[in-house]
Amino acid sequence: MSNIAKTSEALQARIRELCGDQLREVGTHPGHWDDSAVRHIVRNPPAAYVVWLGHVPGEHPHVVQARWAVYVVANVLDGQRQNDPGIYQLVEKLSAGLHRCRIAPSGTFELLSVQNLWSDTQSGMGVAVYGMYFKAPQPSYNG
Repeated sequence: MSNIAKTSEALQARIRELCGDQLREVGTHPGHWDDSAVRHIVRNPPAAYVVWLGHVPGEHPHVVQARWAVYVVANVLDGQRQNDPGIYQLVEKLSAGLHRCRIAPSGTFELLSVQNLWSDTQSGMGVAVYGMYFKAPQPSYNG
């Protein structure tokens, strides 16, 4: 299994550990935003989806700087955020629990930004979606 796949599985396990039964689903996101991907992430909130976004060369020849996203989805009711659990609580919990956390076989995850991804038009679907973006050193695949 690749280091990307191993890190993805470990990151999902860490999210489950942090959120317990507050999330109905923790899984992967396909990495692109077509209609199918949108339907996938809004179908079962509250949920979190992990995606590897790529990498750039690292400081050492056998380590790259990987980019990761965690997409957090929660219900809203008529444009009002619900409290059970709210999107803000989930984002805060995951920010605190993933920032500067080592996720093997990669290194320490560093939170870069959190962004609201949903438009007013899409909020009619009854959910809010936030993207949490991280960087982490990742060893090159060694077979």
